[in-house]
Amino acid sequence: MRTKFTVNEDESVTLRFTDIWGTDWEDTFSVYADGLGYVRRSDGRQICDKLACTGETLMSTSKNLLQVIRREYKRLKRDNEKAYNFFN
Repeated sequence: MRTKFTVNEDESVTLRFTDIWGTDWEDTFSVYADGLGYVRRSDGRQICDKLACTGETLMSTSKNLLQVIRREYKRLKRDNEKAYNFFN
């Protein structure tokens, strides 16, 4: 599956991709409506750098959310490729 970013009607962003180990992923991200700009997953968890659950908390506006998710996905992908190459 190719990586696909979709901006939804509610201004959330859905990310679909297959990781380097062949696992298909899909998740939706939105800016929490508390006025502070925290990015959250569809299950309500706050998201940090590289789309992880720990680390530096991601903040955005609805307008910039797609750019933030793309940037963090690229960082995640780069780290996964480094790890994959290390072990192979």
